[in-house]
Amino acid sequence: MGLVKMHEDVTRATQTALKTKLFDPARVAIMGDQFGAYLALSGGVHEPDLYKCVVGMDGRYDMVEVMRELRYNLHSSGPVNRLNYKLGEAGDNREKFQRMSPINFVDQMKATMLVTQGRDNPALHRLESRRLVNALKKANVKHDSIFTEREGWGELDLENRVEVMAKVESFLAKNL
Repeated sequence: MGLVKMHEDVTRATQTALKTKLFDPARVAIMGDQFGAYLALSGGVHEPDLYKCVVGMDGRYDMVEVMRELRYNLHSSGPVNRLNYKLGEAGDNREKFQRMSPINFVDQMKATMLVTQGRDNPALHRLESRRLVNALKKANVKHDSIFTEREGWGELDLENRVEVMAKVESFLAKNL
């Protein structure tokens, strides 16, 4: 599966970097924005002893929901068509997409997580981040979150960008 391979590539790269002895293995974080947030959470849930903390920014964490949303865009985007071709239809194999969704495995996490999200992001994306925060609470995973005003994907407003990056900086300083 392509998504699993990407996660394994990130894990292998992190482990290889640690072998150089240039980095403190007790102070490793993983951070990603949008799809990178998916990979960051995947690292946190599937490699619980590798990462001390996880930062997911404006992420998608549930592949069932991603594929459901993309179903309506199939004829408008080449990359969407390719993703659907490579992964298949979510309705045809829901269990496969549930296994690919790191939100379903947060109970395996040991790392602390920061979730960031623009409040004006499309409703499905906002709800997914809220679902992640609720899943982290339910699994008793230490976490923090910030939902910025007047933002969609990413922080374009300078005040919001500064606020989010300051939050990320303090989160990393506290948790590493």
